[in-house]
Amino acid sequence: MTVQSRWEDQRDRDCAEHNQPKCESFPDCSCPECHKHHVEEHEFNDYCGICDDERCPKCGGRGWAMIGRSECLQCRGRGRILLN
Repeated sequence: MTVQSRWEDQRDRDCAEHNQPKCESFPDCSCPECHKHHVEEHEFNDYCGICDDERCPKCGGRGWAMIGRSECLQCRGRGRILLN
C-alpha cells in the first residue's frame, strides 16, 4: 500500500465519519484538506494556489539559496514560507 493510497483511505474514513463529501479534485486542489496533504508530503502541487503562495521565491522551493548553497534566509531552509 502506498502513502497516497493510505492517505486516500484515511480521507474516505474521515469524510464518512463527519458526513462530508470527499474532495472531487484531490490532491490537485487548494482546499485546506488537500493542501494539508501537500505539506505532509513535502511537495509543491502545481494546481494548488496555497502552495504557490508558500513557495519561497528566493530559493524556488528547494530550501537553499541558489548561489553558494547557503540556507535561504526567507524560508529558513524549508523551501516553504508559511502564511500567517
